[in-house]
Amino acid sequence: MTDKATLTGYPSIDKSWEKYYSEEEKNMTVPKGSMFDYMYERNKGFPSDIALEYYGRKTSYGELFKLIDSCGRNLAALGVKKGDIVTVQTIPLPQVVVIIYALNRMGACGNMLYPDAKAKDVIASMEKTDSKVLIVVDKILSSYEQDLPPYFDKHIILLNIAEQMSFVPRMLAKRKLSYHQLNKEIKTNSWKAFINGQGIDYEENHDGTLPAFMFRTGGTTGIPKEVLLSSNNFNYVAEGVYHSRISDKWNRKKTSLLLLPPFIAFGTGSGIHHSLSYGTKLVITLDVSPAVIAGLFEKYRPNYITAGAVQIEQLVYDWDKRKASLEYVEMLAIGGEAITLTFEEKLQLFLKKHGCDAIPIKGYGLTETTGCVIAERIDAHKIGSVGIPLSLCELRIIDTTNGLDLGYDTAGEICISSPGIMQGYFMNQEATDEIIEEKDGIRWLHTGDIGTISQDGLLTITGRIKRIIVVKEGTLYHKVFPLLLEGQLVKIPGIQEICIVGRQDSETGNALVAFVVPKDMGAFQETERRLKDYCNTNLQSFEKPKEYIFLKEMPRTLIGKVDYRKLGQSQEECSE
Repeated sequence: MTDKATLTGYPSIDKSWEKYYSEEEKNMTVPKGSMFDYMYERNKGFPSDIALEYYGRKTSYGELFKLIDSCGRNLAALGVKKGDIVTVQTIPLPQVVVIIYALNRMGACGNMLYPDAKAKDVIASMEKTDSKVLIVVDKILSSYEQDLPPYFDKHIILLNIAEQMSFVPRMLAKRKLSYHQLNKEIKTNSWKAFINGQGIDYEENHDGTLPAFMFRTGGTTGIPKEVLLSSNNFNYVAEGVYHSRISDKWNRKKTSLLLLPPFIAFGTGSGIHHSLSYGTKLVITLDVSPAVIAGLFEKYRPNYITAGAVQIEQLVYDWDKRKASLEYVEMLAIGGEAITLTFEEKLQLFLKKHGCDAIPIKGYGLTETTGCVIAERIDAHKIGSVGIPLSLCELRIIDTTNGLDLGYDTAGEICISSPGIMQGYFMNQEATDEIIEEKDGIRWLHTGDIGTISQDGLLTITGRIKRIIVVKEGTLYHKVFPLLLEGQLVKIPGIQEICIVGRQDSETGNALVAFVVPKDMGAFQETERRLKDYCNTNLQSFEKPKEYIFLKEMPRTLIGKVDYRKLGQSQEECSE
C-alpha cells in the first residue's frame, strides 16, 4: 500500500482504503459452500440459542435446522430438485426464513416476487422460469386468485401470517386475517399441512456457485430485470461485513430487528442471512412502516439495526418526544437512499443525546452487488461519504465519455469489482453485457452512479447518470445533478424533503421541477417564497426550477425509495 507521499493519483491503483483493513480482512477469502452451509457452521454448536422471535413465539437454531430439513424434504416430495426455480411471493415471516435456507440447501433457486405482483405477472414469471411451485401469503393470493386461469396447475403453498405467532396474538390476528379460498380450481396446501408432511430424501447442495435467488431491479427506472445471485455472492458480503469494523464486535445472543423485506437482495442478505450467520436473535414483525419504528425500538431494544433512511428519519422525529435511552443500540446501518448532510449531523447529535455511542453507518451497493459492498466503519467515517470497500472489493471512478480512470476527488461513474457481483440477468445476456465489463480478466460492474473518492479512500455519491438532467441555455448545454441541488435546498427553513426532476421542454430540452414536502403544509406559501428567493440568489440560471409543486408526501416504491418515475409524470398524478 502506498502512503500519501507516493500516491499515483488514481484510487484504483493506490487502493488507499486498504490501510483501514485488519489482518483478518487482508487475508479474507470467499467462504465455500451454500448459504445454508455458512449459517449452519456458525450456529451448529449453539442449538439452544434463539434464532427467531415473532409475536411472542421463539424458535431456537436447533429448531430452525429441523424446520429447514423438513421444508426441503417436502419440497422434494413436490418434485423440486437441484437447479429448479421456486417462486416465492411474501413479506417478512418466520416461514420465509425456513424457505430461504431450505431452497438453498437443496440447490434450488428462489424467484422472489414483489407482494404487489398480480395474476398476469405471477403467471408470466413462473412460465419464464419454468417454476412449478408457488409459495405465497394467503392474503396476497386472495387479491388475484380468481384471475388465475383454469389451466394454472402449479402447486401452491399458502403462508398465513398468524400461524407462527404465540397463542394470544394468533387468536387476535385470526379474526382479522382468516382466508377463504374462492377459486376452487387451484391446488393449494397450507404451510402447516406442508411442513408436517413425510417428505422424501434429497441430495444436499454444497455448491456455492449455483444460482441461489433472483431479485427484480429497475422497476422505477425501466423494465424490471431478474438479477441472479449465488450463495458465493451472499456469503462473501456476509463475511466481509463480519470482519469490517462496522461495529465493535458482533456478539451471539444479541438482538437484530428485521426492517427490510425478503423480496430484495438487501433484505435477504443484510436483513436475514447476516443476522442469523452471526448468531443473533432476529426479531420479525409485520409492520415496519416508519410510523411504528419508534415503538419497535422501545419494545424489542435491538442491538443491531439495518434500516432504510426513511425509517430512521421518522425514528428521530418520533423518539424526541420520548425520554427513553438508546444505549442498547450497538450498530445502526442506514441504506436504501441518500441522507442529507443536515440530517446526518442531526442524527449523530440525536444518538448522543439519547445515550447511544454507536456511529451511524452509511453504506452503498446495488441488487447487482448483492447489497452493500461499500460501508463506513468506526475508523473510516465522514459525514457525506458512504465509506470504503469491503475486503476483496475494488473501486474505480471513470470518465463517462471515454471510460478512462479518473483521479481523486473527481466525479465520474462508480465501477465495482467484487465477489458480490451478480452472475447476470436471467435470460438476458445483452443487458448483462451492458453493465458488466471484463478488463484484464476482472469483471467490473458499471453502477450508473456518479461519485468521487478521497485520498483516504472514502467514496462519496454525487448523483446518478440516469438522474443527470441536461438543460440547454442559449447555445450551451449544462449538466444538472439533482442530488447536489437537493442537498442545498433541503437546508432552507420549512422544507422537510425536496426532489428535482426534469420534464421535456421545447425551449430548454428539460425544465427543472422541484417537488417539495414542507414541514407545515399550512405555511407552504412562505416556504415557497424562501425557496424561490434562495434559488434566485444562489443558483445559476440553468439550475433554477421553473416550477414548484408542493406535496403532503413523496410517492415511494414498495421498498421506501422516492419514486422518481412517478414524479416525472403529470402534476395531477403526483398530487393524488
